[in-house]
Amino acid sequence: MKRYKFAFGGVLRVRKIAEEQARSAVLEAQGEADRASARLHARLDAIGAAASTPGTRTAPEFQAEREHLDRHRIAVLAARSAEVNALELLGARRAEWIEAARQVRVLERLDERKRAEWTLDTTRAAQLVTDEIATIRYRTDQT
Repeated sequence: MKRYKFAFGGVLRVRKIAEEQARSAVLEAQGEADRASARLHARLDAIGAAASTPGTRTAPEFQAEREHLDRHRIAVLAARSAEVNALELLGARRAEWIEAARQVRVLERLDERKRAEWTLDTTRAAQLVTDEIATIRYRTDQT
């Protein structure tokens, strides 16, 4: 009897590869989001360590301290922006992975249905052959 062969087997293989690539992109985006969050927390910790000390200072010392704190503030804003961008990219990559997984699942379900149909047709054909053999034997035994 003829073996079962899924007509869209090649498409299914390509979709599985695409799903795996999408999964890798999610893992990469997750790593980048984690690194961006770590950079933000490091900046926030650094700004806490750079807090001004109470006491009298000269005008140049005060100005230098303010500039230093402004640089920290700008760095924190940049780190927050980087974290937001990384999280948005992570969300987009997750959505792509979900879509790729959905496409694979659709083809797998189609394959399951076609395999079940093929099994049913094969079983029916085998049953017909068995019935025919039984009929022939019965007739030869009757004569």
